[in-house]
Amino acid sequence: KRDCFACAPTGSGKTLAFLCPMLMKIKPGLKNGVKAVVLCPTRELAAQTARECKKLVKGRKFYIKLMTKELSSCGDFEKMPCDLIISTPFRLDFAIRKRKLDLSRVKYLVLDEADKLFELGFVEQNDSVVKACSKTTVVRTLFSATLPETVEKLASTVMVDAVRIIIGRKNSASKMIKQKLVFAGSEKGKLLAIRQSFSESLNPPALVFVQSKERAKELYKELAFDDIKVDVIHADLSQQQGINCVINYDFPESAAAYVHRIGRSGRAGRPGEAVTFFTEEDKSFLRNIANRSAAVVSITKLSVEEDCDSWKHSLFFSYFKELVGKEVTVELKNDLAIRGILRSVDQYLNIKLENIRVVDQDKYPHMLSVRNCFIRGSVVRYVQLPPDGVDIDILHDATRREARGP
Repeated sequence: KRDCFACAPTGSGKTLAFLCPMLMKIKPGLKNGVKAVVLCPTRELAAQTARECKKLVKGRKFYIKLMTKELSSCGDFEKMPCDLIISTPFRLDFAIRKRKLDLSRVKYLVLDEADKLFELGFVEQNDSVVKACSKTTVVRTLFSATLPETVEKLASTVMVDAVRIIIGRKNSASKMIKQKLVFAGSEKGKLLAIRQSFSESLNPPALVFVQSKERAKELYKELAFDDIKVDVIHADLSQQQGINCVINYDFPESAAAYVHRIGRSGRAGRPGEAVTFFTEEDKSFLRNIANRSAAVVSITKLSVEEDCDSWKHSLFFSYFKELVGKEVTVELKNDLAIRGILRSVDQYLNIKLENIRVVDQDKYPHMLSVRNCFIRGSVVRYVQLPPDGVDIDILHDATRREARGP
């Protein structure tokens, strides 16, 4: 019966982890008022949690209430039977202040997606709810896919002798999610990349994240023009089910946002895929995500349309250094780009190219393997050739000469 911080990857079953024990402890009935409260950062997550809860108590006389706008403003809580309330902070705070909702008998208080709940806009409402749950023996639990230090510090002010439970790597995504970082170069490059993804390898249904409603509408028009079955949604689909792939069309601004976004796939032990486009402008955000949250990234795909001489001081090279020991797929559009990228990698990063050979030609007829010798060992790079092909022997000889130097 201790307070608890719990951190586990998105989709690992945190909702059941707090609902099941709580429902086992609560004695349903008309007396003793509200016995448990679950706070969620969005209406969509609250509704989804309420649905899951009602499935668990089917056949038993539990009174589960989802705090809707109508209920928070017009509900008669003195006469309404209620064992468990699931709500957003704003609606529950409003009901406490305006409708005199009594939470003094609450035994269990759960804060789901706690990192979002402790964002600046919710702090005042969270405090109101915590104070209203005034029973001295109330058990407070905090669940999240990420647990930043700032959140722990804020939460520790309202929790007593809390135990910390960390499942997997802290602030990381599920291992079931195959993660890719795609260098798109520019806004035009991102549009080309997403069109290519839909036409070639994407496993629908997919959820695409952008930074604003306006950008969502713009991207919708572009994809609809290509006869792609697409819809635009402005609300937060934080617990959308059945998603096979997440595309970060606009780069997330924090590691926590990245983890929450890609966690829409790979849920409940199922495999998922996450593709994140990045450009030069995303340089300040890339390292944090690549080093902390995207540690399991196995493939990086780079789309190039122009001569690689213009890449020499680009983000590509600074990121390339971080990929020692990881498999990388480099997709290039023409012979000039292939030669340029290999030459630039050798000159700019001071990497010696040991050999270049065709790999798995039956399965991947346009792939080359480039083995680069690093101080910390060797790593295989792959370069995808255009379907119309280039002269393999000429490319082979050219790269060998560049590797040896003058």
